[in-house]
Amino acid sequence: MLIKLIINLVEALIVSYSLSRLCHVKNQKLYFVLNTLMTFSIEIISDYFDANYAPLAIAYIICWNILLLFFTRKEYIYNLFMCIFNELLITLSALLPLMFISHYYLLLAAVEAKIYHLLLSVLFIRYQKRYRYFINKYWVLVMMNLTACLLILNLQGRIIMEGSYTFKTIMTIFLCIFVVFLSLTFFAFLEESNNEKEKVTKQLEERKYQNITYDMMKRTKEELYRLEHSLTYYMLSIKKYLETQNQDEVYKIIDSYIERVSNVNIVIYTGNDLFDLSLTTHLSQMSSKVNMCIMISKDEFYNHIQFIEFVLSLLDLIESKDVSLLIKEDGFVKLIQISAEYDFVDENQVKEIVNRDYEFDCHYQMITDQNLHLLKIKIIEHFE
Repeated sequence: MLIKLIINLVEALIVSYSLSRLCHVKNQKLYFVLNTLMTFSIEIISDYFDANYAPLAIAYIICWNILLLFFTRKEYIYNLFMCIFNELLITLSALLPLMFISHYYLLLAAVEAKIYHLLLSVLFIRYQKRYRYFINKYWVLVMMNLTACLLILNLQGRIIMEGSYTFKTIMTIFLCIFVVFLSLTFFAFLEESNNEKEKVTKQLEERKYQNITYDMMKRTKEELYRLEHSLTYYMLSIKKYLETQNQDEVYKIIDSYIERVSNVNIVIYTGNDLFDLSLTTHLSQMSSKVNMCIMISKDEFYNHIQFIEFVLSLLDLIESKDVSLLIKEDGFVKLIQISAEYDFVDENQVKEIVNRDYEFDCHYQMITDQNLHLLKIKIIEHFE
């Protein structure tokens, strides 16, 4: 009895490790503990029933999937696939030793099954990276194949446990293994082909954004060149009015020049083309003055549409206010700071933006220190 409990615990640990690595689990340690306890409990209860009965496999899949809902983002199809695949690995790992050594030494068959299960799980965790950008319609097709194979394997498992299996049973099991491997491989190649098309499209888009940014920078340079030449005229005018002690005219000239300088469009260039263009365009349309300081590297994260929309939503909050904006990075952590000498934003509005459904974790803090009002936002990226 103790040995059986240990074997069940090992299986629960392997399943929890596999799902925590394959699914985008937020709190892996807590999920690992809870899923292990849940799986282990189901295994103990299942000892009173037929262990090869198909509804039991369905019960595992449903329970794993429900727990994942509390620890992952809205990836229902992806999570369901991973649950089905893990149950398939358990079934395959159990059938292989049962066919050859179960009648001689049942304990050895159980240990061998867990070794197979661990090896297959580790291999798939490494192999699964090829499916990072799988779209839902592919997952559905793969799941249909895997579910059919799982039902067939459960049926063959019952035949083996009854001791009436034949060469046809063995061939059916290996045919299911081949179908699983073929399905995963075919859809992986299909996904790689789609990814290549996306890369080409993305390169064309990046070139387009680079050309637009270059044109904007060129226009800004020409505008600054004209301002530089007109500076001589302004200085001579100031000198003339100073000689006549006409200070009002001097102030008018200085204000006029300051206005011309402030109307020069700010061009953001960080090497992240979509981010640069979106931010530059948005800043040029704002009526307020924003003192920018951006210290970021070239990173695909900044071109993600959700991050750009997040930054632009923050800028909308300060549309008519003069503030300072700092964007910097610390590894996978991105920091956004907005500061001013007055209360420039409503916390409820900030909370509404931060609590939207993003593919990154977002936390904010509002600090007031005498005349300084500061909004600090920490973003932790986990785009796949």
